[in-house]
Amino acid sequence: MRVAPGKKLLLVISVMVAAIVALQCGSKHKPVDFTTEVKPILNKNCIACHGGVRQKGGFSVLFRDEALAKTTSGKYAIIPGDPGHSELIRRITNTDPEERMPYKHDPLSTSDIDILRRWIKEGANWGDHWAYLPVKATPVPRSQTGWAKNPVDNFIEQKLEEQQLKPSAIAEKQTLLRRVSLDIIGMPAPSDLANKYLNDNSDHAYADL
Repeated sequence: MRVAPGKKLLLVISVMVAAIVALQCGSKHKPVDFTTEVKPILNKNCIACHGGVRQKGGFSVLFRDEALAKTTSGKYAIIPGDPGHSELIRRITNTDPEERMPYKHDPLSTSDIDILRRWIKEGANWGDHWAYLPVKATPVPRSQTGWAKNPVDNFIEQKLEEQQLKPSAIAEKQTLLRRVSLDIIGMPAPSDLANKYLNDNSDHAYADL
């Protein structure tokens, strides 16, 4: 069946538009993650001179409010959404060794600079340190095999299944007794505790031990 010229042209244009859209979508970067991408760069190259007690130039990368504050020079090192006017970007891309940061160290890699520039462009979002976050309950995975005996086992079982691994067979009571005793008190269990455990055939014998 022959395709009319008009329909053929329309088909070609549709394919081209779809290709352009796919290319644009594929070229977009996902948002920069502070904890996994930005923080390692700051910790490795900046925090020794710009964090905690040492805040050279009045600039610190320890906390967001400090990092966004005006520095001793009166300039802002990080201006969320505006990497072009952020002093941090100017310093890490400067070719003058007396101006470039990190001072008297190797310059940042092109990829590191790109991450910092995109991060600032996206608003310089900060990730809270785990130590300052409230503890939240984590849902315990359901045991699929009945192997898990406690909540910790449930997480282990989940990872084993993800890796397509099987748990080891349960050790003999004498072996379990030796392991837990050496782990907790650093020596064999006293004879009264040992005998009580070895003679206890209930399901909670190990927990009682």
